[in-house]
Amino acid sequence: MLTGVKKILSHMLGTDIRLLIVAWALLVILAFIASRHIDFIIIIENTVNDLYASIDPHYRAYDSDIILVTITENTLGQFAYRSPVDRQFLSEVLLTLDKANVRAVGIDILFDQKTEQYKDIALQNTINEVEFPTVVAWANPSDNLTNAQTNYLNSYTNDMIKGHVKLGKDKTDGLIRWIDGDMNVIGKEINSFPHILASVVGHEIDSEIQYLKYSFGPKAGSSPFKSYEAQFIRHIPPEWLSGKIVLIGADLPHNDRHNTPLDRFSRGGSSMMAGIEIHAHALSQLLSGMTFQRYNIYTDIIFIIILLALSIFISSIEMKFIYKFLGFMVLLCILWGISLLLERLSFPLPPVVCASLGLIIATGIGTYISGKRQRKYRQFVTNAFSQYMSPQLLKELKENPEKLRLGGERKEITLIFTDIAGFTSTSEVLNPEVLVENLNLYLEGMVEIILRYNGVIDKFIGDAIMATFNAPNDCPDHSTRAVMCALELDQYARKFRKNSLHKNIEWGLTRIGVHSNPAIVGNIGGAERFEYTSIGDMVNTTARLEGINKLFGTSICVSAMTANKCPGLNFRPIGELILKGKTEPIQVLTPEKEKSELSKLYIEAYTVLGTGDNQQASDMFKNILEIDKNDVLSRFHLDRLVSGESGVLIRALEK
Repeated sequence: MLTGVKKILSHMLGTDIRLLIVAWALLVILAFIASRHIDFIIIIENTVNDLYASIDPHYRAYDSDIILVTITENTLGQFAYRSPVDRQFLSEVLLTLDKANVRAVGIDILFDQKTEQYKDIALQNTINEVEFPTVVAWANPSDNLTNAQTNYLNSYTNDMIKGHVKLGKDKTDGLIRWIDGDMNVIGKEINSFPHILASVVGHEIDSEIQYLKYSFGPKAGSSPFKSYEAQFIRHIPPEWLSGKIVLIGADLPHNDRHNTPLDRFSRGGSSMMAGIEIHAHALSQLLSGMTFQRYNIYTDIIFIIILLALSIFISSIEMKFIYKFLGFMVLLCILWGISLLLERLSFPLPPVVCASLGLIIATGIGTYISGKRQRKYRQFVTNAFSQYMSPQLLKELKENPEKLRLGGERKEITLIFTDIAGFTSTSEVLNPEVLVENLNLYLEGMVEIILRYNGVIDKFIGDAIMATFNAPNDCPDHSTRAVMCALELDQYARKFRKNSLHKNIEWGLTRIGVHSNPAIVGNIGGAERFEYTSIGDMVNTTARLEGINKLFGTSICVSAMTANKCPGLNFRPIGELILKGKTEPIQVLTPEKEKSELSKLYIEAYTVLGTGDNQQASDMFKNILEIDKNDVLSRFHLDRLVSGESGVLIRALEK
């Protein structure tokens, strides 16, 4: 990506590109570090985020799944003492909820000291006897409990479901901005209160810390959760409570109340929210399945990189100052406008303040060095050449200049072909700048893997890559290296596709073909223009192996000529394949990182398929699919058998 930016800028602007790139890279690094590690910058960023949230508060109807049962001053006025909360009363509340058939209950009250013994025992018995799961609050000495309180709490709740009630306080400004994650206590993981509640009602929850997105209720400043005082719960119609998740906790003026982002600029938002309601917001978010990230390293870096690059680009172009100033102001408006839009769409906000400061500095640097022409054609060509040719080949050419002539030799090599499925369709709908940026990033990662396995980039064909192993330099284990390389390429491509889908970019699957055979390798072309490449029938075969993945549903197809030279690697046989234009079949396999029990069952079924016992093979493939419905090869062969085909000979004339 950096090389691509260097080329464009040096070719179009003719400025001192090295200084631009260094300044740009330093600004990107400084802006990113400042947005994460300089407290006063983080506080300003948080303030901006809170301002955006107040401009467009997130209203929603009442959360119908969660109900708050609160301990208020009116509740405590019924008892002879305020603290601890009367446990006989709590027991009666739980029994009332049990009759109403609630789904689950969370008690945000610490049982860290004794009360009357009969009341303590009554509450314990009730928690154990009610039909619904009950999650109780837990804390430790780091939460300002004494050792005696901690010991009693652990003893009293020993057989209960516990969740720690520590709130995710932002270290910079003290506001509750996070849903806390697991807590490690003496080698044991204690999940947070809302995480445990979500899990006991059947939700699979990632217990990592995440950003908490608050919401208002139907009216500005109102809560999205229905709330009833605990002393009135016995008068509530049972159908109002049936199937609900009930949170019991204090809602007192000067106890367990916390600052939240809602109090800064919000129109009537609660400035000091009760802890029980904060837990309700966290639980509601977990149950919705939505994950809000306050920070996203990839979004932040890409945002800063693109913004500062555009700033330097505009300021470096030869134009009147007024146009540069207007361009700068447009970028600044776009920055703040995009940030507001992201807030409305509940996406992670980029570091607006740091990006703005970087934008100002980058514009100044670009303007200062504008007009300096220090690029030479030879350097441009060298940079471009080094990007597309492998370091091994360049080193070989430097050490043996006589290789820069026409000619070739027959040599056994292994080829890899990669291609992105549906890339043409993607290129038709995707913005050209976004397409090129992502394609360059994708190819950069693929090339890095190929070169690391001593492969040589033969050529790029749009989004496709052709790589050679064992030429021009000798590599005795070229087949093994190529297969291992293909496995890592597949892993990288899947991760890249997943990240692209998160950015709403429809990036296709990468298919890979691997084949070993003798071929002609060398410099092919004319006297003034030639390239080092491979020619021969094996090139076509490798390309077809890549394409045939579509038929099988696989991502990697390897010929037996390659697989047979890879001791220690695991493969699944696919079939004896007759490719288009061929009369003799070629055995095709797909590699695996490790041989699983499922793979063993598949190989047994494939062996039976080869004997012609279609019924037994069909039953065996069905058994595999019952274990793993996504086993694509078992599905492929079962479909063949259902359609009347048999054996392992496959005609793929369309490929």
